[in-house]
Amino acid sequence: MVTDMFADQAYSLHSLALMASVIICLLCSAVLLALPGSKLYKQPLFWMAAAMLLSLTVFSVVRFLLLIAPAQTIYDLIKKLQTAAGVMWVAVSLMIFIALIIKKHSVSIIFGMAVIVFINAAGAAAVLKTDPVSITDFYPAVSYFAFCGFCLLHSRTLFPELTGLSPEAFLNDSSDLILVFDRRGRLMKTSCNAMEVFHLSEAMTLQEFNSVLKGLAAVHEDKTIELAALSGKRYYQQSETAVTKRSGALLATVVMFSDVTDMTVLKSELKDRNEELKMQGEKLKEYIKTVEKLEAEEQKEMVVREIQQAIGQKMEDLAQEMESGEASQNLPQIIESCRSIISGVRLALSGLAKTEKGGKSDD
Repeated sequence: MVTDMFADQAYSLHSLALMASVIICLLCSAVLLALPGSKLYKQPLFWMAAAMLLSLTVFSVVRFLLLIAPAQTIYDLIKKLQTAAGVMWVAVSLMIFIALIIKKHSVSIIFGMAVIVFINAAGAAAVLKTDPVSITDFYPAVSYFAFCGFCLLHSRTLFPELTGLSPEAFLNDSSDLILVFDRRGRLMKTSCNAMEVFHLSEAMTLQEFNSVLKGLAAVHEDKTIELAALSGKRYYQQSETAVTKRSGALLATVVMFSDVTDMTVLKSELKDRNEELKMQGEKLKEYIKTVEKLEAEEQKEMVVREIQQAIGQKMEDLAQEMESGEASQNLPQIIESCRSIISGVRLALSGLAKTEKGGKSDD
């Protein structure tokens, strides 16, 4: 009997080591599937990985049960179960490999999974062909830990939900207001701050949301939307994007309000500074005109002083000549002096007229 062959090995060091490896696989499966399960339960790749770990664990358990099978019929039944677990092991690993190709992961990840598929297929064939109590009994456990290492090494790429870049984390951490409506126009997902600002309900439709938005938002000339938030007034730019399939069928509608508060405040401050600068420019122009007027007045006063000095001196000289007894003899000189005085007056008046014209043209 086959069972008699392995009866003395049931409690050997080999079987104890195999039992320990099985227990470790069971504990690791419980931990690895329970911790990320709450975040990854919607991902098909997670369930494929879970099926992979389950098949490897079952294969290890079945391999151990072959050592302690009490009867030939039970041994044959366990042998069939081992074959099914081996086929499942290889099939699931192949499914994961195909899924990675479909999702267009990096070459290194696809190549690593291809190596695992090849090793699994070769290992399963080798284990199924050999009887218990051989080194191949530990092959499923080794493959188990190799696959776990592969998943842990590429966990951020294979399961982005475990990082801070998951869609839920993005919606919760974003300062923008994001709302996602399904193809029927019903609210599907939203960011936390959008829920607070718009007071959304789960059954709200896109049309109902637009009605609520009209009552809450104030639209400015530059199409900036002003909304009241807990932190005060915020300014947003609204955009609406339709997500469609390759066939053109609508999948969802994403409504986003991008926070442009800082930019809007800067624009407002810049506008105020420009207005202030314009006012200062007007004041500067008025000041320049005032200075020019003062300069024109000073020029007028200077011309008047020149007239007074030049003509007054000549008139005084002329009066002295006329009072002297030799006035009749110096009559030609007196006449020439009068002409000089008249010419000086004309020149002074001409300069004064030019000064007045210059002042008027400046005005």
